[in-house]
Amino acid sequence: MEDIIYDYYERLYSQRLEESQELLDWDLKEASIIDYYSTMNKTATKHKIKRIKDLVITAINETDHRGEAVVNIIYEDEDQQEIIEVNWIKGIQNIEKEWKITSIRRE
Repeated sequence: MEDIIYDYYERLYSQRLEESQELLDWDLKEASIIDYYSTMNKTATKHKIKRIKDLVITAINETDHRGEAVVNIIYEDEDQQEIIEVNWIKGIQNIEKEWKITSIRRE
């Protein structure tokens, strides 16, 4: 699951949005994908984010083809101050043993 998380954020933040969507199997009962992207844009605008400084998986749990992870995204704003955003990610492993992200919630 760890690899899919890093792949997802790498594709997302390098503006390869279509490719990032291939890594999702979104479950709308768990989280709204519209809210997720809307909040991302609001965060970037509010804090005048210039870049992602680091992406840190602080916890990960995989059991019975399901997984959960906590990811800290460390942004840097135009004043070089760090902003940390916490994401809770859920995932599922399909029959081909490939992980897909089913939801991401923000703090």
